[in-house]
Amino acid sequence: NIYRFIEREDMPPMQAAVDATREIALAVIATTLSLVIIFVPIAFMQGY
Repeated sequence: NIYRFIEREDMPPMQAAVDATREIALAVIATTLSLVIIFVPIAFMQGY
């Protein structure tokens, strides 16, 4: 994503990094929350 912004949009690298991060932030947050929701209950299981 960063490379695409730099090459196609002719952005400075720092701005390209910020824009590319914003583009994928929701997916990263959703994945993290999904993993937490799945694995936190396992931590509270008894007998292991």
